[in-house]
Amino acid sequence: MLSIFAPLVIIFIAMIFMFKRVDVRLSLGLSATGLFLIAGKLPQLFVTITQQMTNEKTVVPICTAMGFAYVLRLTECDRHLTHLLLAPLRHGRWLLIPGGIIAAYIVNMAIVSQSSTAAIVGTVLLPLLLAVNITPVIAGSLLLLGSSMGGELFNPGAVEIVKLAELTGQPVAKLVAQVLPINLLASITTLIVFCILAVILSQKAVLLSYE
Repeated sequence: MLSIFAPLVIIFIAMIFMFKRVDVRLSLGLSATGLFLIAGKLPQLFVTITQQMTNEKTVVPICTAMGFAYVLRLTECDRHLTHLLLAPLRHGRWLLIPGGIIAAYIVNMAIVSQSSTAAIVGTVLLPLLLAVNITPVIAGSLLLLGSSMGGELFNPGAVEIVKLAELTGQPVAKLVAQVLPINLLASITTLIVFCILAVILSQKAVLLSYE
């Protein structure tokens, strides 16, 4: 019973740490240490870390994707891409909500880091959203959604795709193709629901401002 209950407690504590905005890597590292300690295999923790740090199946594609993202930032191609995607949206207020999400989604395909995507797109998108009186909550939410909705799953260097390829033994390109329809369906559904909620919440915000 303890062998089942204790790991659940550790995972729950790790979730609380992340909710409290403790560094994710620190939270996961401490929880992994606790799990290995309970299993009585603490030395194996360091062996596993060393093996994964030198695993060419994950290190090579991930580092390649990170290098590509760095080149984009160095050449400022990421900013040009963002401006190109957002330029048509300047002519319509409500185009900014779905268009902003889609723009972040596309940028996330090239730059697998969600935080980097949000930082790049946000510098251009957020001022546009706030300028047309879209509430800060909706503006921040759509930026977060677009940056983390799954655009990186189209990138062969994404951690999830690389790990899935390792577990299934299938080529990365084939996995990306298999994930594509499900990813698009889920993303389009999320986009529609968010846009509906954004319209409703915006109308409520306008009504409250007149009271």
